[in-house]
Amino acid sequence: MLNKSLLKISYVSFGNILNAGLGFLFIAAVAKTLELNDFGKYALLTSLLVIIAKIIDFGTNSIYVANTIAKKEDLNEIFFGVKLFLFAITIPISYIVLFLFGLLDLKTITLFIFGLIAYGFNFTFFAIFQKNEKYTKIILINTIPALIKGAFSLLIFLKLLTLSFTQAFGIFSISIFACLIFYKDLIKEVKKINIKSKDALNLIKKSIPAGISLLINDGWSAISNSIAKITGSFSDVGIYSLADKISNVFSLISLSIFTVLLPKNAARKRDNLKYDFNETLIISLIIFMLAVFTTVFFQIFINVFFEGKFDQSIKILDLLIFSSAITAIYSFMRDYFFIENRTPELLIITLAKLGGFMLIVFFTAPHLKLTGIALSNLIASVVSLVITVHLIFRKKLV
Repeated sequence: MLNKSLLKISYVSFGNILNAGLGFLFIAAVAKTLELNDFGKYALLTSLLVIIAKIIDFGTNSIYVANTIAKKEDLNEIFFGVKLFLFAITIPISYIVLFLFGLLDLKTITLFIFGLIAYGFNFTFFAIFQKNEKYTKIILINTIPALIKGAFSLLIFLKLLTLSFTQAFGIFSISIFACLIFYKDLIKEVKKINIKSKDALNLIKKSIPAGISLLINDGWSAISNSIAKITGSFSDVGIYSLADKISNVFSLISLSIFTVLLPKNAARKRDNLKYDFNETLIISLIIFMLAVFTTVFFQIFINVFFEGKFDQSIKILDLLIFSSAITAIYSFMRDYFFIENRTPELLIITLAKLGGFMLIVFFTAPHLKLTGIALSNLIASVVSLVITVHLIFRKKLV
């Protein structure tokens, strides 16, 4: 069973890393050609879009998948109704956030809202394909947008195209719509949309602990970038963001693992089998080995490719990579809490991580600047993993 899981995880990870590679190619092209200050604006906008778009998920995806498989519930019409409701919430939030960061103008907010719509479709497709274990389609809903960004990257590197940070953000946002190539799969699932029933409200209530946890964890880049802007400038955001984007490869690996393990362990729960912790341990060791390799490779890459422009990113890269690796382990272990209906504990873990991070960064960022933010990330990640392991094993449910 472990070999079968590793094979699926490797397959999904390969697809996600390929997508990330194409995405990073676009980031590299934008970072290399834009002024550092403008790249900082682009980085902040994209991270804000991702965290606000996550409201459309808000933990409902994982509850939908886990309950549909483990409890054989029919949640389709409720699930799609909730998605529309959550999307509506993102609109006023977007206006407020962009206004606070001085990024609110007609072009930007229009592209931002289009990005939210695109991500809404993307997250919905993800849930459908994860439930049905259609891993190739899970990869492709991000591969096709990544290929579009890769094509633009090539034009930029060949000096056939020059972009402003607004235009670069537009490509980032609009490219996500390419996932609509699978619209027929959505039509098969959507027979009716229900946003008024008590069941829809209950789904949202169930998702609140996991949803807040998801927003904080998946929006961690936006939180860190925001602190970099508050304590520094858009240039500091650009420097920090490049290292952060590289370290986020482990977020993709974690997502791949979670994608495979959630339906697998939900099926084990349905069949009255125990959760496979040996599998989790082996995967965790593999992630740590990858972290060492990634650190060495990208320290050399940044220095050579950007010709000294992002030397300050190298100084914080190792801290962020190991922080991301530790976070990845905690993140894919979340499936245990969904399957065992212990999602409120996810909120405890996340709030402890966020509280620890904010406390440490309050003392370190004013003096150590970006290094302080990166160090705070690493310590907070360790805290979250320790608490996760403690909560899982304290009742000896193994």
